[in-house]
Amino acid sequence: MKKTGYVILWSVVGAMVIAIGIGLFFAIREKMTRITAETVDVSDWISDEDITVKEHYCAHTGMYPTASDTFINFASNGSYEMKTGTSSMAQGTYTVDKNVITTNYQSSYSSSSAEVKLLAEGNFIFFESNICSGDEIPDDDTFDATVSRVDAAGYGYQYEFRKDGTYTLTHGEAKDCRKWTVVDGTYKRNADNTLTVTLNDSDALPLYISHGHLVTSFYTEISNDEYDKAMKEAEEKSKENTEK
Repeated sequence: MKKTGYVILWSVVGAMVIAIGIGLFFAIREKMTRITAETVDVSDWISDEDITVKEHYCAHTGMYPTASDTFINFASNGSYEMKTGTSSMAQGTYTVDKNVITTNYQSSYSSSSAEVKLLAEGNFIFFESNICSGDEIPDDDTFDATVSRVDAAGYGYQYEFRKDGTYTLTHGEAKDCRKWTVVDGTYKRNADNTLTVTLNDSDALPLYISHGHLVTSFYTEISNDEYDKAMKEAEEKSKENTEK
């Protein structure tokens, strides 16, 4: 009986060890095969006073806006439009409360519509949905940090920064690692907390750090002259393409 008891005891212990091992395996596998992110609480990012929304903002890689860049234009009548070159991507209305811009947009390509919020900081504006969760980014010029975000369509972005000034971007369907793309690049932190970055040795859209969090896309205030010059270039390119 005593021997039988030991056998039963060790059988139970063995089963528990196997169960724990299986659980750890799937936990690790889940971590390795999914890009996960949490919603970032931005309540502390809200200012006490209303900001004045500028007329034109642009997301661009170079020093000056060009025809291929993306623009957000705010009109004084409460309407706005997002466009790339001369092509409209979305339009709608907006309201401002402190430094939060709330847009109600209608896509130019489909029947989809939604309420989307942007935050304004200095000369920059950015979508709340572009804020990454994960490690807090320190004030250092270079740093070790892994951050990520997942958009409404389930597309994930994970950035792994290293103190040597390099980083790795993994992106694709957040729940399916078989559809991920992994690229390497470099980064340089600027005085205004923007990051000048490259991917595969080519310039990429800059990144922004706000309140210790990475923002994967942002728009910078530009002048009317800069906007008009970019639109003239866009119209000329559009005309050239039409004549071909």
